[in-house]
Amino acid sequence: MLHWYPEKSPGAKFPKNYLGGHPMEIVIALAAIVIGFVIGRVLPRERPLGDLRVDRSDPTCEPYLFLELGTDVYAVMRKKHVTFRVKVENLLSHD
Repeated sequence: MLHWYPEKSPGAKFPKNYLGGHPMEIVIALAAIVIGFVIGRVLPRERPLGDLRVDRSDPTCEPYLFLELGTDVYAVMRKKHVTFRVKVENLLSHD
């Protein structure tokens, strides 16, 4: 039978657990998952630079799009990719 870990390998001194791996490997894998999750949550993400407002007040026409920037235009022009919040608002009612 072919063993994944030969008896003379450094990992042979640790007993295998019920998952089939060595305890230290599982601890390292769990630590890597936790560290990756923490880094993904802590790193600064792209903040929205404003709102893209969609107005569907007139059902016979295509929706109107309005861009409401929360910063100056030059800050948007310097970036290669930008993020906006999308707000669907109907400003005119048909009552």
